[in-house]
Amino acid sequence: MPGVISAAEFARSIGLRDKRRFQALIEARHAEALETLHPVTRRTQLRMTEAHIASFHEKFLTLTTMQTETGLHRNTILSLLKASDIRAFAPDGLNFGQIYLRQEVMPVLLTASVREKR
Repeated sequence: MPGVISAAEFARSIGLRDKRRFQALIEARHAEALETLHPVTRRTQLRMTEAHIASFHEKFLTLTTMQTETGLHRNTILSLLKASDIRAFAPDGLNFGQIYLRQEVMPVLLTASVREKR
């Protein structure tokens, strides 16, 4: 399907290597994906459209996407998150990996990014 990639491929592109955690995020309905049959293996596979990907980026950030959007170094980002007591998204104690809510993280990162550019 044109314009559609596997959820595992998308997860890798945003720095998430544990595809089970990303799959759990989708299964918990915090992110969207299509369930399709792989044409060769005939196994079900989660795939994401451009709209699904855009929706994910509107709601969430990963360390990789934070670096890309702000230009800040990974260690700086981790330090800022720790200092601001911002934790990874984990509703009901579920661990989806290093995925953060955009609305919590961006105010802190934008302030730091502006300070660094001065």
